[in-house]
Amino acid sequence: MFKEQMNKIKSLIIKDTKENNVDKKNKRKIENLVFFLVVLIVTLIVINTILKDDKKGTNTKEDTLYKELAQATEERTKSDNDELEKKLQDILETMTGVRKSKGSHYIFKIK
Repeated sequence: MFKEQMNKIKSLIIKDTKENNVDKKNKRKIENLVFFLVVLIVTLIVINTILKDDKKGTNTKEDTLYKELAQATEERTKSDNDELEKKLQDILETMTGVRKSKGSHYIFKIK
């Protein structure tokens, strides 16, 4: 009788330790999965921010290039216009019957 009781207690203890081991293994698996998910989310966020920064950098470079091109074109047209005005002014000064008015505009005299 005493042997039977001891065997029952042993079986309970062994069963308890086996269940504890299984529980520990399951808890460990869950902890590993949670850790993996957290690392995955952080990695995705970091990659996303890096890619956004790259896109912004290339756009600003292109924008500045376009702005510089537009400014250079505008300056060129202004200088061309100034040259044409100067040539026209010289031509009008050499013509007879044209007098200078206020503000450097020319008026033709009608005879």
